[in-house]
Amino acid sequence: MFDWLKKKSASKEAEAFPVHESVTQSQIDRKKRSIATLKSGGIPVLNTLPFIEDEAEVTFRSLKELSNRMYALAAVSDKGCGAPEDIVEKIIQEFSVDSFTPAEQNFIDDPEPSYHQRVQFAWRSEALYVLTWALGYVDELPYPDEAQTSKDIWEPFARLKREEFEANAKLRTASELLDEADLIYRYHWAVTDARLNGRPMPGSLNQSVVLERQYALNWLVGYMGQSWDDVSTDT
Repeated sequence: MFDWLKKKSASKEAEAFPVHESVTQSQIDRKKRSIATLKSGGIPVLNTLPFIEDEAEVTFRSLKELSNRMYALAAVSDKGCGAPEDIVEKIIQEFSVDSFTPAEQNFIDDPEPSYHQRVQFAWRSEALYVLTWALGYVDELPYPDEAQTSKDIWEPFARLKREEFEANAKLRTASELLDEADLIYRYHWAVTDARLNGRPMPGSLNQSVVLERQYALNWLVGYMGQSWDDVSTDT
């Protein structure tokens, strides 16, 4: 009798949490931790949402790539927030920013970008914050219910010379990056589901913060080998 009950329980768990042969234990454990975190906060969960990649399947960005991306985001997000052209140029010169993507370069070169463009690039400050975390200058990523303040975003690096910042950076481990990528992936499903069904954001999640965080984390773990302008945030 007890063996039958155990088999029945295992069968129900398999239905709720489907696992295929190619999935590693690391992926299973990571997904379980993420789901537990969401459930503890009352966030809806889709058990059948796929696993994200395993450490062995991912090509992570280098410290130099992160630094280049971070300083480019600093410039474009500051312009998006309304900084005068001379301040933006000062950032570019002071931090030797020469790694803008085509979309970013067009925005930087445009003397009168649209309101939509400014808002879009202003939100990149949240992605910038993720990169400073990935480089070890932010202890942990907070719950994604509100935007970070300018002080929180800029303080980790604004007063340091770029050479000093890079020399003291400590890249997060592959496991840390994938843990956050998996968690935000599932948060993003929850906010997308709420938006599509006209429901309030669960757990007071901020969908723009969630989106920017997933964008940055997908880039960090090299999701589908995509360049920054083309990063996917599908759920």
